[in-house]
Amino acid sequence: MRSSLLLVAALAMPSVADADIAISAAPAVIDAPVDVGRTAEGTVHLANIGSDPVTIHTYVQDWWYTPGGALTVPAAGASPRSAASWVSVRDREFQLAPGASRKVELLLAVPPDARGGHYAVVFFEAGDAHLSATGAMKVGVNGRLGVLVAHHDPARSAPALAVSGVAATVTPDEGTRIAVELDVTGDVHATPTGSAVIVDAAGRVIGKVALTPSGASTLLPGQRGRLTGELARALPPGRYEALVSVSYFAGKAVATKTAFVVP
Repeated sequence: MRSSLLLVAALAMPSVADADIAISAAPAVIDAPVDVGRTAEGTVHLANIGSDPVTIHTYVQDWWYTPGGALTVPAAGASPRSAASWVSVRDREFQLAPGASRKVELLLAVPPDARGGHYAVVFFEAGDAHLSATGAMKVGVNGRLGVLVAHHDPARSAPALAVSGVAATVTPDEGTRIAVELDVTGDVHATPTGSAVIVDAAGRVIGKVALTPSGASTLLPGQRGRLTGELARALPPGRYEALVSVSYFAGKAVATKTAFVVP
């Protein structure tokens, strides 16, 4: 039975004045298979691209979200799907000279009865230094860079995403904006992207709209999100439909539609 480990490098907040330190982390995403009940390894490549030496301290916290949907990093074990106790870092403290780099090994010990998604964040802290990293997802925390860890076992997870709302807003002489509201109803994270095909009353395709996340690109179990996109040209008066398709997990997608009128 196989599971996967996903690591996403995250961006931190700016530093205090007079610090001339910048730390980069790569790759942005590591997705490696591992047997359930065994230990997975992930490697983070850190580099000091600043002109000052820096001492890095590492520790693990949870990766979750607030009731309002904002990404947060509570204490280890505080969130309902915490993986913080599963994660360890071989190098708890180390130094990086200017221009130096280092491979940092992360270990994830997956319990044999793990089901669904579990999440944590490994922090690389350098006091008040300016930390920056590559990656699509971002966590803003002063003086520290976070690497987000997401684990799931495909054979023991139930991915599901529901569309809670879809709307087409027509702006005179400008275009049509599509917004899709989403709820993660399964027990594992989702990475939704989508598209909308605009058809007229006769079923003719008038245009296509790419739908991209408005906010977090990865949604955790129970979290809400939104996809938006715009057909950036005015449509003739008439009745139309937006046929929406949203992919959110390997081989998983949902479809919906909404009707609208251009006066």
